Amino acid sequence: MSRVHIALPVADLNASVAFYTALFGEGPDKTRDGFARFAPGLAPVSLSLTHMGGPITIPEDLTHFGVRAETNTVVTDAIGRLESAGLVDLVETAEVCCHATQDKVWAVDPDGRRWEVYVITDDNPADSASNSSCCVAPEPEPEAEEADCCAPKAPSCCG
Repeated sequence: MSRVHIALPVADLNASVAFYTALFGEGPDKTRDGFARFAPGLAPVSLSLTHMGGPITIPEDLTHFGVRAETNTVVTDAIGRLESAGLVDLVETAEVCCHATQDKVWAVDPDGRRWEVYVITDDNPADSASNSSCCVAPEPEPEAEEADCCAPKAPSCCG
């Protein structure tokens, strides 16, 4: 089977292995010092995690990753695993996203990457206007003016 390869840096390898084990429903197929690789049956992906230490910066324009399931049972099973691990961020049903009606569960990995496991329940809904923010990049935070940063209310940012 061909697989898409994704390599992600992680700040805490153990926490990330626990997250991706819950997400995929199985543990890594290879581990080494500072490294873990997943090749789950759930999706044709080879996901490698490399411990980088320190915080990981996620680009603002990276909206999310996802696993498209073939059946709602896969989504229901993912909800159960992620709930058991305390990782569910949001469950959505009958959401119109990317011009398709979907049921999905969202979780956020330890470094802040959003993941969804979803199933398409109608690939051509009559009203395909999105009722979800899934396909839209988050609005950028307004940049504070330097004068606000150094105001008495926030002296630590000028240190």
